[in-house]
Amino acid sequence: MNMKKVGQEMSVFMGLCMSFVLTAVGLITSGHFTLIDFLLNFVISFLLALILGLAIPVRSIVEVTIRKLGLDHEGFRAKLLDALITSLIYSPIMTFLMVYIAYRTAVAHGARITLGPMLMKAELICLPVAFVLSFILSPIILKFVLKRNGISTDK
Repeated sequence: MNMKKVGQEMSVFMGLCMSFVLTAVGLITSGHFTLIDFLLNFVISFLLALILGLAIPVRSIVEVTIRKLGLDHEGFRAKLLDALITSLIYSPIMTFLMVYIAYRTAVAHGARITLGPMLMKAELICLPVAFVLSFILSPIILKFVLKRNGISTDK
């Protein structure tokens, strides 16, 4: 069983889903949603998610934390902790980068805005959305990826 491949596929599919939803949420809440902006921001967000997924050993961090706290890996509290850790690692970094890109673009086009309030609003919206998405989608995507790789999920 090639768990490294499973982890990589999991990272790709989660990055795809999270980037899609968070890009849509970010643009809708900014009040400047256009299809072109959505597609461009989605591609940038997805590429960032892939880079982060390869650079940060999120799964190892989650596994060590769950083990140190003595939680049942399949239990509800472990799944909540998994979603929280994943969200706290990915969401702030990706949100900052995407907001910073939007800020620089807006300022370059003459907008008089400040980064702080723009970033805080985005972080306050995206972090809970990322947590809920991670909590709901992780088990579904994991089951899909395992099945795709011929690994039985039956107990």
